[in-house]
Parts: sequence; structure tokens; C-alpha cells
Amino acid sequence: MFAEQLTRAQWIDRCAMRLGALPPAMDPTDASLRAAQIAHDGGGLAPEEAAAVYLELPDSPLEELSDYEKYDFATWKLVYVLDDDSPASASGLQAAAAVFEAQGVMPAAGMLAQFKLECWDDSDMAKELELTDEEHKAQRVWILASRAAEAADPASSIGQGRLAMQWPSKVRWEAARAHWAQGRRSKS
Repeated sequence: MFAEQLTRAQWIDRCAMRLGALPPAMDPTDASLRAAQIAHDGGGLAPEEAAAVYLELPDSPLEELSDYEKYDFATWKLVYVLDDDSPASASGLQAAAAVFEAQGVMPAAGMLAQFKLECWDDSDMAKELELTDEEHKAQRVWILASRAAEAADPASSIGQGRLAMQWPSKVRWEAARAHWAQGRRSKS
């Protein structure tokens, strides 16, 4: 992940130092809590980079970044991202949304069905994890929407794009991360 492989504790300590050193001066305990929160969603960034991205998030409560279980699936957002961190165009997301709408399937239902299918496969096809007919339909629509998104995005090439559902704070984290990465690329 990093040139020097850091333990989780070292990574959190470095985030806390970076967060505490940036204005406005932050209470060291608060900095440590914030650092622990961003450890989950570091997204491959070095501690200093992750701390910089976190500071771009507007007034996030501390628990928000990794506490996705508190969000109702109805509040999750459909997103389309490119694996190489280049910006995805809106056309991919629009194409995926159109597939869900045309098929009458909620994106969250498709995501959950795809996840359940993967769990079923990982469990050596356990009977209790088999998909219902409705879940099979939702899973097929998820795959169709993923393919539509990839085909519609001019920046994507085969196998690069990924359709996902994210909880609201994760959407904000990724937007801040993309903004930060774009700034780094433009300085190079």
C-alpha cells in the first residue's frame, strides 16, 4: 500500500499528527479519533494524504465515515467509478440508472442480490443462501446496469469500471478524495 509498510497503529498515529498539525489547531484526542475514522476509508492513500482529504469534507461527524450500518439503504447512492481513479463521466451512471428504471428494480435491491449471490458462491452453495426468483431478477438487472454503465462511459475500457452503492458519507469522502487527487495531478 505504501512504500514503507505501516502497521494500522502507525498509520493512525501519522494521520493524527497530520490532522493535529493543520490549522485550525485541533485537540490531540479529536485528531486521534478522526484518524481512526479515516483508517477504514483510506482508499490506498498515505496517512498525510488521507488526512488532507478528510479535512476537505464539510463538517463530518466523527462516526460518519465508516459507520455505514446506520444508513437505511434508501439513502445510499448509486455510483459508477473507474478502477484507475480517473474521473468517470456522468453518462455511465445515467445509463445504469436508466436500466434500473426500465426494469423496475431498485439499485439497492440489485446490489444486495449481487452480494447474496457472491456469499452463496463463497459458502459452497449453501441452501439457506440461495436466491429467490425476485433476487435473481434484481441480480441480473445489476449486471445489465453495470454493463450499460461501462459501455456508456467514454473514459472506460473493458473491465475498468465498477458500479457500486455507497452510503452518503462515503460518497462525500470519495468526492473529496477525487478532488484532492485531481489537484495533485494538475500540480505535477
